[in-house]
Parts: sequence; C-alpha cells; structure tokens
Amino acid sequence: MNILASYRQQMADQKRAILIYWLIIFILFVVIDGGISFFYNGSENSTTGSIEMVTLIFLFVAGLCSFKENFLLSVQNGISRKTLFCGRLLTTVSVALIMPVADLLIHLINRGILFLSGSTVTDLPLYGAAYCGTEAARLIYLIPNFFMEFVLSLAVMAAGYFITILFYRLNKLGKILVGAGVPVLLNIILPLLDIRFFHMAMTKTAARLMLFVAQRPSHLIITSILVCVVFCAASFLFMRRAVVKRQ
Repeated sequence: MNILASYRQQMADQKRAILIYWLIIFILFVVIDGGISFFYNGSENSTTGSIEMVTLIFLFVAGLCSFKENFLLSVQNGISRKTLFCGRLLTTVSVALIMPVADLLIHLINRGILFLSGSTVTDLPLYGAAYCGTEAARLIYLIPNFFMEFVLSLAVMAAGYFITILFYRLNKLGKILVGAGVPVLLNIILPLLDIRFFHMAMTKTAARLMLFVAQRPSHLIITSILVCVVFCAASFLFMRRAVVKRQ
C-alpha cells in the first residue's frame, strides 16, 4: 500500500465521525439557534457563533482515536510506519482544511437566517470575537478566521495523535502514572512549589507566555505551527518503535 492508499484509508476512518459531527452542529447552530433568533430578537448585545472552539475540541478527540486501529491494520498488511505517518500527515492537513470550510458555511447560513428574521443577535466567528472588538461581526473577518482555525486544527490534531501514541507505547503502570500524575503535577504540586519557593514566579511567567501567544493573531498562528511540528516529530519518533498490542 502506498502513501495515497494509506491516506484514503485514514480519511475513510475519519469520514463517519466528521459527518455525524456536522449533522449535530448543523442542528444546534443553525436550526435551534437560528429558530430561536427568528422568534426572539433579544437585546442588541446578544451574540452567537464561535463554533470553532467546538470544532477544535472535536478534532482533538478525533486525534486521540486515530492511531491504534490504523496502526494494527497497517502492520497486518505489511505497511511501513513511515507510509502510515505520511498518510496521517495528509489526513491531518485535509481534515484541518475541510472543517474550517464547514464552519464557514454554517456561519454564512446562520447569518442568513439572522438577517431574514431581522434579529438583533450577532453571529461572531472566533477571530472576530478575539481580536476585532466592535467590528467583530464584519463579513470580511471570516477570511482570517478560516486561516486561524486551520492552523489551530493542525495543532490540536497533532497533539491528540501524539497523546494516543504515547499511551499506546506505555505499559499499564505508565498509563496510570502519566494519566494521573500529569494533572496532579500541573494542578497541585507545581502550584504549591511555586507558592512556597518561587513566590508565584512560575505562574506569572506562564500567564505572560499565554498572554503573548493570544495577544496577536500572528503570535497564535506561529505558535500553532510550532506546536504542530513538535508533536508531529515526536509522534513519528514514538511510532517508529511501536509494536503490536492487541489489548
């Protein structure tokens, strides 16, 4: 099986989940949201949208569910790990392009419903809500919103894929230690150490870093690309030595 065939197989594996997701999102954001807006105008400050956050969560979960079955199938058919990984890269880019297009269409449909109903409710894309202030609802901002969602999608899918490979490689004890230890470390141990020994310097540094990343779209886009590259490289390194596990 060549890279293109591996890509087609992995895209087929994602297709059903994506179609179900689109159906649910269409019902929630267009039928229900649009219907409520049609019958109830609400106040001038009412907003709807930012579907992109829901999509990013879905793509992260999709990344978590994308390795084991495809890996076992590839090994069974004598497909190299390099071919599987290249197919995964193509799948990630394709899905990261398709999902923002779907979200863009839902934004346009939702705006059409709001316009026809004469509603004062405003549809806001994620980019507009985060960076554009009072002009957030302008149609032109759907374009940079598409590119921002694309790179964020690459990052979250790469992160999810790496996590599932990491847990696949770990034994039972390792899964328990990582699954329980990392949240305890981040939420309890490090904050206590920071308060006791560093006078909140770690928290302040992390807050400044997050503020810098979110401060401008360019910062967020560059960071997302770097996150994607790092997790993809780590995924390939972990995948190269992965062995078949049936349980």
